[in-house]
Amino acid sequence: MRVPRVLRSKLTVAFVVALVSVAVLGATTSATAAVRTFAGTTSQGQPISFTVQGSAGSIAITDMAVTTVLTCADGQGITASHSFAGFNIPVVNGRFQFDYFSVFFSLHWSGRVSATTSSGSLTDLYPGLTVDEQAQLCPTGDLTWTATPQTNPTGSASRVDVRIDARRDASGHVTTSIARSEG
Repeated sequence: MRVPRVLRSKLTVAFVVALVSVAVLGATTSATAAVRTFAGTTSQGQPISFTVQGSAGSIAITDMAVTTVLTCADGQGITASHSFAGFNIPVVNGRFQFDYFSVFFSLHWSGRVSATTSSGSLTDLYPGLTVDEQAQLCPTGDLTWTATPQTNPTGSASRVDVRIDARRDASGHVTTSIARSEG
């Protein structure tokens, strides 16, 4: 029996998606979606963590947290902690990219993820003011990061100057909260 070419193509695509899903999340024995948390560090030695969730048809990063150290043009420094939830960043063929822009900062995060490791690049950029109230940029520069799957994920507390939490609801509305530490 001959299988039409269109059907063969669709079956091939479905098979490849299933293989990538098993490679990233590992095999599951239940009908529920697999969840794997990764944790590691950036090239600045700061923590990064994220959760990958999915099944054979769809894989996404459901939440992410990272701390960065930014250096302003005049030498001032900012340590920022970011957390993102609800953005469901797609993982396609083991790769992902996330770009977030707001009036307060921009963050660009990309990488590769597999069942045993993950790595990629990250940049963070804040606007700032000099002591004489002139505009300046406060970037991290180009960072790299690595992370591995965790069996018992634990958070590590670190001192930060700015903590930003961005959450997107089902309608696409993003709520951002910003907290600044003094002292």
